[in-house]
Amino acid sequence: MISLSPPSPSSSTSGSQQPVVDPQPPVRRGGRPQDPIWDEVLVEDGIVSCLKCVKIIHTSGKGHVERVRYHFDKKCSKRLKTPLVTSVFRPAMTPAKVCEFHKLFAMWFYSTGMAFNKAAHHTLAAALRLLTLSDIVPTRQQLAGDLLNVWYDDFRSKMMLKIADRRCTGVTDTWTDINGKA
Repeated sequence: MISLSPPSPSSSTSGSQQPVVDPQPPVRRGGRPQDPIWDEVLVEDGIVSCLKCVKIIHTSGKGHVERVRYHFDKKCSKRLKTPLVTSVFRPAMTPAKVCEFHKLFAMWFYSTGMAFNKAAHHTLAAALRLLTLSDIVPTRQQLAGDLLNVWYDDFRSKMMLKIADRRCTGVTDTWTDINGKA
């Protein structure tokens, strides 16, 4: 093995320097070969912990190889338990469920007499976003258009069935301005 060292100041030849090579890591001298099981664990400050399942095997240092082998044979789960992906990313609602929610939301919306611009309020969207990540709040345009027509037809047909062969009076309540006009 040839080792190159920096030249001494007295032995410089024509101003050129010889390259410096880092020494090789120390070669293991004789003795009993190390068990390959120790490559699967981390030994730090006398604590032996598994690299696969991150559990502490023992605190007796680099002895007791039989405990380490027993851990890998019987105890090690080989990987950490991972939570279900649906616990982090909730499944999206199906289009049928979104349509059903829109109908029920519209029925509640019209029966309470809210203004259409209340559907676009940011706190309502934030509250419903806690339940599902998909955008399920109907827009003002949907509430004033398609959903209103569907709800009106449904409500009208239910009322016609209820009041069939009966006498009834219809009473409406509307908004009026100062002059009493609608």
